[in-house]
Amino acid sequence: MKSRFEFVKDALEARQRAEQLRSLNEFEKDSGLINVCGNDYLGLSKHPQVINYSQNYLLKSGAGSTASRLIAGTNRAHIELEKELATWLERESVLLFNSGFQMNSSLIGALADKNTHLYYDKLNHNSLIQGAILSRANLHRYRHCDTDHLSTLIKKYHSAGKHHIIVTESVFSMDGDVPNLSEISNIADEFDAILIVDEAHSVGLWGPGGRGFTFDDSRVDMVLGTFGKAFGSFGAFAACSDQLKTYLVNFCPGFVYTTALPPATIGATLGALKLMPTLDEVRNRVLNLSQKFRTELTQHGFDISGSTSQIIPVVIGSEEKTLELAQKLQNAGFQAYAVRPPTVAAGRSRIRFTITADLTEKHIDQLIAELLTS
Repeated sequence: MKSRFEFVKDALEARQRAEQLRSLNEFEKDSGLINVCGNDYLGLSKHPQVINYSQNYLLKSGAGSTASRLIAGTNRAHIELEKELATWLERESVLLFNSGFQMNSSLIGALADKNTHLYYDKLNHNSLIQGAILSRANLHRYRHCDTDHLSTLIKKYHSAGKHHIIVTESVFSMDGDVPNLSEISNIADEFDAILIVDEAHSVGLWGPGGRGFTFDDSRVDMVLGTFGKAFGSFGAFAACSDQLKTYLVNFCPGFVYTTALPPATIGATLGALKLMPTLDEVRNRVLNLSQKFRTELTQHGFDISGSTSQIIPVVIGSEEKTLELAQKLQNAGFQAYAVRPPTVAAGRSRIRFTITADLTEKHIDQLIAELLTS
C-alpha cells in the first residue's frame, strides 16, 4: 500500500536524480566570506540609523502588530511610512504589504479575472506568475524585453470591453537587464492598458535619488517595490492612486487576510527612507563598481546575459560546472551560489553576482582573478 506522501518522496527523488535538489545554506554576516550574492545594495541592513529606528519602534509599540490592518493592526507607524513613501515617490498613495511574493501573488488576482488579458515579460518573477495563475486571467507571455512582440500580442487580443494589464520588471532579478520602459508605456497608452512595473531591484538604487526607473513616468499606473533589498529591511509596497489603494484595501486578499508588519520592521524601513536623499555617493559607487565588473567580464568573454545593472550573472550553462565554480569561489572566500533550473532555463545555469555597497574595487579584482582561473 502506497504512503499518502508517496508523491512527496517521488518528487524529491526526481530532483535528486536531476541533481537539482535544493537545501538551505546558513550564512552569517561575520563568517569572513565576502557576500557577492545578496541584495543589501546600499548596506542599510547594518546602518546604525536603521537599527536605531527599529529598536525605538520595538520599544514604543511592542514586538508585533497582533492583527490585520483592517482590524486592529494599523499602527501609527504604518500610516507614517505610507505617507512618507508616497511623498518621496511623488505618488498619490502607497499601500504596504508583508512581502514581495505575497503582494505579487495576490495583487494580480485582485485586479484581474477570467475576462482579463495579462501581458507578461517571459522572465517576470515567479511571484507574478503565481498571481497570474491564481487570477485565472488569459496570460500572454511576450519574449523577454521584446516590445514589438508585446505590441503584436496586445493588438491580437485587444477588443472593446476587455480588460488589459501589462506587467514587467524594471531590473530583472536573474539577468540584471532593463526593458525599454518608455516604449512599454507608449504601448499601454495606445491600448488603454493598466501598466504595472515591479521595481523590487531598482528602487533605492536607480533613478533620481534612488526613486526608481519609473519615477518620472506618470503613465505607470502602479509601482511595486520591496524593502528587503536596497532598504535593508523587510516588506513591500504598491504605489498607486488613492482610488486603487482603496480598491486593494477592499479586494486584495494578500492584504486583507494577514497580520500587519511588526512596528520594528516599519521603524527600520522609515530609518532607511529618511537616509535615501543622502545616499547619492553610495549609489554612484555601487553603480560604478557594477559597470567595472560588467566591463571586465565582457572583455574576458564571459556571458553576462545582457546585464546593465548591479545584478550580473555569469552564465556557465552546465549545472555541474556551475556547481563546481560556486564551490571554488566559496573556497576562495566569496559567498556565491549556483542558480540552476527550474529557477532559470535549462542550459542557462549561472552564478548570479550582485554588487553592493560592502564591496570594493579590490574585491572585484579578486573575483575576476578567481573567475579567470576557473
